[in-house]
Amino acid sequence: MLKDEAKLDRLGDRIIPILVRQGFDRKQADAAFDELVDRYRKGWGFQRRFPEDGFPDEDEDAGV
Repeated sequence: MLKDEAKLDRLGDRIIPILVRQGFDRKQADAAFDELVDRYRKGWGFQRRFPEDGFPDEDEDAGV
């Protein structure tokens, strides 16, 4: 679990400055990231979102 914690810390160290450069408040970005990490620790899984129409060539990849 410690390895995952270190990865999450590094991820936050990379993401938060990017958000700040885009105009987000550092304190709020840090708080939001911490909230996501807490949710992840409690068992929440990251969910990938897909466009409503799917991706180009999606049917070809599925062998349809």
